[in-house]
Amino acid sequence: MLLPNSKTVKIKEQIINDRATGLMLVFRLTPSGESRLHLIGDILPFGNRDFQFDCDGELAGIGVGTCGCGITEESEDALSDEC
Repeated sequence: MLLPNSKTVKIKEQIINDRATGLMLVFRLTPSGESRLHLIGDILPFGNRDFQFDCDGELAGIGVGTCGCGITEESEDALSDEC
């Protein structure tokens, strides 16, 4: 459900590395047009979290991720250098 006067955007890919919490937020657009948000970090007691949204932006699923979603140590280092 969208709030009144709100807008949606399509994110192809965005990686945010939050040094304060140690979390990495990865937004990705799948080839089918669905969006995914991956929360990655040691601070999460039950493992990484995955959120999937349908083509309309509605929440379609939530789960516990078991991987870093293709995030390598090199890309983490590059992100750290940029911040």
